[in-house]
Amino acid sequence: MYERHFYCWALTHGYTVDLCSNRDLHRCGRELLDPYRCCVFVGHDEYWTYGQRDAIERARRRGVHLNFWSANEAYWAVRFEGRTMICYKETQSVKKMDRHDAWTGTFRDSRAINPRGSRPENALSGHMFVANAQRVDSLFVDGERFGRHRAWRNTSVAEGLSYYTPKGVLGHEWDEVVDNGWSPAYLQKLSSTTIDNVQCLRDVGAVFDSCSATHNLVLSRHEESGAWTFGAGTVQWSWALDDTHDVNDPQRQNKYSIRVEKDTAGVVRDLQQLTVNVFQMQGVLPATLDASL
Repeated sequence: MYERHFYCWALTHGYTVDLCSNRDLHRCGRELLDPYRCCVFVGHDEYWTYGQRDAIERARRRGVHLNFWSANEAYWAVRFEGRTMICYKETQSVKKMDRHDAWTGTFRDSRAINPRGSRPENALSGHMFVANAQRVDSLFVDGERFGRHRAWRNTSVAEGLSYYTPKGVLGHEWDEVVDNGWSPAYLQKLSSTTIDNVQCLRDVGAVFDSCSATHNLVLSRHEESGAWTFGAGTVQWSWALDDTHDVNDPQRQNKYSIRVEKDTAGVVRDLQQLTVNVFQMQGVLPATLDASL
């Protein structure tokens, strides 16, 4: 569903968009990405192959900009047998389980049983999964602290205004900036939201506990190619862009409902503008930008 919100918003503003699957990137990522200026990952993007990740990192080294409108991205390493995705989730074991030499645990797992070695996802997106489902949190925008960053230009944040977004923009899972030595150089934070009593991942992929966690929108630039990487760090970033979506609310009467309806909270104009600004920094311009932006 998250891809639908992105696609509707992008087409409304005249962005040229082509779609592909993670399996497409795994099989022929080099050929697919070469013609494009930027790549957008949307929603709950948890399962990646090493081939997919290699293709994305190669593209960034060549100057392709990356946008992670997602969370929990590149978390579990998987492999394919034909069209079947294989993941033993070996991080939740004390020994190697997959009979193949391939690793199908988390990318961040640094234990000796991982033959590929640790490759944390924050090296790619700038942050990594910590807050588990089902979250319907508000994103705090601090104009006094972050409003001078050029990514916020033409927003109320740039005028120093601070506020909370509607609930759910920060959800259904979200990421945190982690000081593990793998973050991109010159990582820039665009927001900061701290929430207490969150179900947090406490190790490399097996143990959860209650904690206080801090979410940040982040931006970084590749040292060699100059490619920008934007990390929303939330599965439901597209809720701020398009107000017709499913309802992620653990308190609803039918927790299995995936019906799509109009969100009475509406879109978040400043986050729409931030998205437009980041695209502009990446050289991606809309053909029919709405007059409100």
